[in-house]
Amino acid sequence: MTEFRGVFANLLTAFTSDGEGFDVSAQHDYVQWVLAHGVHGVSVSLSSGEFGYQLMDERAEVIAAVARSVARRVPVLAGVSELSLKGTCELAVRAEASGADAVMVMPRSYLVLREDEVINYFSTVLRAVRIPVGIYNNPGATGIDISAELYEKLVALDPGRVTVSKDGSGSLFRTSDVLNRCPGFALLQGHANLLLGALLYGAAGGDFVLASVFPAHVAAIYAAVQAGDIPSARRAHDRLIPVFRLMQQFDVTRLAKSIATARGIRLGPHRAPVLALHKAECEAI
Repeated sequence: MTEFRGVFANLLTAFTSDGEGFDVSAQHDYVQWVLAHGVHGVSVSLSSGEFGYQLMDERAEVIAAVARSVARRVPVLAGVSELSLKGTCELAVRAEASGADAVMVMPRSYLVLREDEVINYFSTVLRAVRIPVGIYNNPGATGIDISAELYEKLVALDPGRVTVSKDGSGSLFRTSDVLNRCPGFALLQGHANLLLGALLYGAAGGDFVLASVFPAHVAAIYAAVQAGDIPSARRAHDRLIPVFRLMQQFDVTRLAKSIATARGIRLGPHRAPVLALHKAECEAI
């Protein structure tokens, strides 16, 4: 079974110049650049990939393209949550066939789901695929903050396959709370500014979009912690504080795409209805 540890780059999606199509070539070049800078895995078709503005067929194409580009060098986490549970299972099956190492499941629904419905959601996806099923905790998008208690119930559904999460709760203590209930679970911190603290609490790593535009900088934090060199980890963390401050001013997806453009990474515009930041905002960044 694949081990999910280290820094995972939550990939942006490359669109054609009109924003209407998926730019396969640009996505491939972007993946190669990210991998060359030392990340330990990638995630695709999560929130910063703008999956909410893509049809299922396009999401499946993006996942397959990333898996081909990665070519089994690092694990690929594929977001598969659709508005319907049936759609989520269909996309999960397609992601598995494309070579994803795990599907990341966010209990996404027009109606906020009850706990028993969340458990049923994960149980159903587990029956649809054979690869690991990860917990994508994104309360801002779902209205549900998956507690440590609910984590434990979801892991118990299949301890051998519910082995990883991207936790976007924003709670640093969620790491220790979950690991106390689920020893050995690979919790990936979903907030870049909490990575250092989460690693010290035992997190397996991190998964966020900042690692897809500053991969070497984020990987340096992880490497220093693994080496037991906390002063170096803190220095690497502090180098990113100006970016963490920007995350308080701008939506992280818009911010990351602006940074990518400034770094010379060709990803095209956002997908409508999202528009690029204004010129003055980009200059400030």
